Amino acid sequence: MPTNTSLNIAVIGPTELVSGLQAIGFIMFPATDRASAITQLTQIRSSDTPYACVCITEQLVNTLTHEELAGGKDAASLPVILTIPDLHSGKDAGLDKLRELTKRAVGSDIFG
Repeated sequence: MPTNTSLNIAVIGPTELVSGLQAIGFIMFPATDRASAITQLTQIRSSDTPYACVCITEQLVNTLTHEELAGGKDAASLPVILTIPDLHSGKDAGLDKLRELTKRAVGSDIFG
């Protein structure tokens, strides 16, 4: 990917939840179920528009497999997939996700 290209940020989720992010420049890809989320991810990955990041609501991420999120064996490093909380997320959902990632990286729970 050329270094002088500007990159975009996509957001996948229910329209009523993620439409406000358009105001700060996110490109919205509406999805309410597993099938539409996969369709939107495929569209983003095959687009000529370069994306640095794809934000997906937690409820949709929980329906997708690791392979679907990673983009297959030949996945490029971009776009990065980030999980964002939604109306169904638990109170400490972000902390739990960070704890899980840290455990995999470090090998133990450093959050105690």
